[in-house]
Amino acid sequence: MDNHSKELITRKFHFKLDKVRDRYWLSGSPVKTLHANTLTTGIPFGERFFVGCLLPYIKTIKCPLLKKNAMEFARQEINHSKEHFKLYLKSVKPFYPNLKANGNFYQKISAVVAFCAGSKIRLAMVAAIEHFTAVAADLYLSHPALFEGAPKNIVALWHWHFIEEIEHKSVAFDIFKACKGNYVERVVGFFLAGFLLNIAFLNCYLHMMIYDRLYLSGSFYVESLRYFWGKEGILRHLAKPFLSYLAPNFHPNNMKEYTSHQDRANRILIIQQQLEQ
Repeated sequence: MDNHSKELITRKFHFKLDKVRDRYWLSGSPVKTLHANTLTTGIPFGERFFVGCLLPYIKTIKCPLLKKNAMEFARQEINHSKEHFKLYLKSVKPFYPNLKANGNFYQKISAVVAFCAGSKIRLAMVAAIEHFTAVAADLYLSHPALFEGAPKNIVALWHWHFIEEIEHKSVAFDIFKACKGNYVERVVGFFLAGFLLNIAFLNCYLHMMIYDRLYLSGSFYVESLRYFWGKEGILRHLAKPFLSYLAPNFHPNNMKEYTSHQDRANRILIIQQQLEQ
């Protein structure tokens, strides 16, 4: 286990979420809204899947801190799953009644592929996905304009989620290393996770695009390209830190890009104050 790993805590926040008024609730942008909706729709299943992949290994962990953090990781992820399902019911389901958060065809495919890959590769997949999510979380926290125009409780939910993703970024990786996971398995898990995440993303994003007939709008394609791959596009920003995972000596705690601990602590305090109002 990396020496810089800290003890995790679970915050059981419950967000008061109202049904969003506007179909495109994020800055009035179809692209930004569909992207956020896609993430929210996939998170309830994804977080439970990650926990399921980790649980069989928890009893084998010898390091007391890592074992405790593994349990806290599971609790955090289950809380994320519950709160995002609530958000899905308020921001996605009313406008896209046939887009399911659970039981989708791609989820069944993912489960079969993951089962066939074996438990060690599943663990490697979770380690890779936790790297993806932590890097993405840092991008959103350091670029608040990405959620500008969203309802404040939705922003608070996402910020809480982002902060905890950064906090537990190394847990799955440390468990993988403790279980003698090797570099080849880590790389296989990385690419398999990336493949399945892309299938999951396209399944939801294209569903909403087709439902809203946005495929008939040329401006939608232009905005999508700009938002994801333009000069300030989120995937352009994320590509390099994503790929840093493939370095043989990589460890999540060695990355310097993450927002400071003090900044995250201040954000949590703001969220707590907001929930108490």
